[in-house]
Amino acid sequence: MYESLAPGAKPPLLDCTMDGGLNAKTIRAAQVAWAKYLNEPGHEKAMYLDADKKIAIEMVLIPPGKYYRGSVAGIGSDDERPQAVITLDQPRWVGKYEVTQKQYQAVMGKNPSSFKKEGEDAVVLPVENVSHDDSVQFARKATEATGTQFRLLTESEWEYSARAGTRTKWYNGDDEKSVSEIAEFEKNNNEATAKVGGKKSKANAFGLYDMSGNVWEWCGDWYADKYDNTTTTNSQGPTMGSLRVYRGGSWSDAADYCRSAYRSRSTPGHRHDGLGFRVSAGPSGLN
Repeated sequence: MYESLAPGAKPPLLDCTMDGGLNAKTIRAAQVAWAKYLNEPGHEKAMYLDADKKIAIEMVLIPPGKYYRGSVAGIGSDDERPQAVITLDQPRWVGKYEVTQKQYQAVMGKNPSSFKKEGEDAVVLPVENVSHDDSVQFARKATEATGTQFRLLTESEWEYSARAGTRTKWYNGDDEKSVSEIAEFEKNNNEATAKVGGKKSKANAFGLYDMSGNVWEWCGDWYADKYDNTTTTNSQGPTMGSLRVYRGGSWSDAADYCRSAYRSRSTPGHRHDGLGFRVSAGPSGLN
């Protein structure tokens, strides 16, 4: 389908709602097709975070599509079962890895991590002990320095990116015994954060690492107990609230918390040693 597109034709949305989801080959073909349509040299690239172009972040192109938000019917609590098909109608660049300590230090001028490291360790370990407000400020400062419109993923964008075409509990299936293949969590770690994209991790079909485990990731939304299904295209949380959403589980959490559908939340100023973030950016002309 994607390989046979006419030159200049707009690629179709990824349909991840079919039984069994989509295979990795189709996902990659969509990424390549959308990169060509956007006149990008490829579906992965580095973006600078600073005006001096010394600190870069690796980004992956996530094509637009539709998917079932929430867990597979019958799995998980009621509010996590699929309640609506969510459509995301614009492509986005998403961080291949969680923001690292070195990247955070370069933009914010400090490293608040509980597992603070220096040198090469700071290059590969995720920043943690950051609040939602901290992560938003990071995106704002990087935007001001570079002109690239960085921001956090919405909750709907985050789950779509984490699932990468799958409809299972974790992006590598429904068997809890396999979670160790993709995530740093209590069964194989329970000591500290680990290298982003490390040897114990495996990318999902989009090419994103650590969407399960290592550190929780702040999203841009305010939290609501139930999803609002009145808007199913580019769906976002409520316009105000007292709690912000974070997703994905961490190095100290059980496998259940690392599921693609699992939701957690806290106050915007909350920090702890398993809480970090990743950033996204729109292609040229998009926010």
